[in-house]
Amino acid sequence: MTHTLDEVAAAVADLVRTALMHGDDAHLPGLGTFFVEHQDSRLEERDGQMVMEPPRDIVAFSPED
Repeated sequence: MTHTLDEVAAAVADLVRTALMHGDDAHLPGLGTFFVEHQDSRLEERDGQMVMEPPRDIVAFSPED
């Protein structure tokens, strides 16, 4: 069975997405680890007005040493 690079990349992305959605980290040996990081709410200035940014979860990546 032969897979194209696009198919392999799509499969890896799907595995990473599924792990993160279930609250797990996704470690890719030789590359690093994807994980969800929480950001608290914060005030930001936009066009001279203070705007409250809501808290959110973001996907972060830590490369392997």
